[in-house]
Amino acid sequence: MAQKIVTASDTSVGGDADKGGIAQNITLDDIRAVAGSPAPVEQRKARLTEMKSRLQARLSADRGNQFGPLLRGIDDALSSLDSAGGEAGTRAAYGMDEQDRSDAQPPGG
Repeated sequence: MAQKIVTASDTSVGGDADKGGIAQNITLDDIRAVAGSPAPVEQRKARLTEMKSRLQARLSADRGNQFGPLLRGIDDALSSLDSAGGEAGTRAAYGMDEQDRSDAQPPGG
């Protein structure tokens, strides 16, 4: 049977040699991208809810409170989508929909 060799390493926390913490594959940028995507509002809400469920399932392993801001970001995004009727993050929500802008209309139109 092969022996395993375990070696200690002396590294500073946060340094280049520091081992990563929880493998986090959801970021605030991901949350914002889903919330502001052109997909139908129900699809965006479903995707955000799925992301929230994945984070909540791993919450017990979150020793550094890394998930707190992400969960708040998801809750804020869901709230925005609900209050804006699905327009949050879209061109129309910012008054940029060409059909609603007088400066984007053809002359005399």
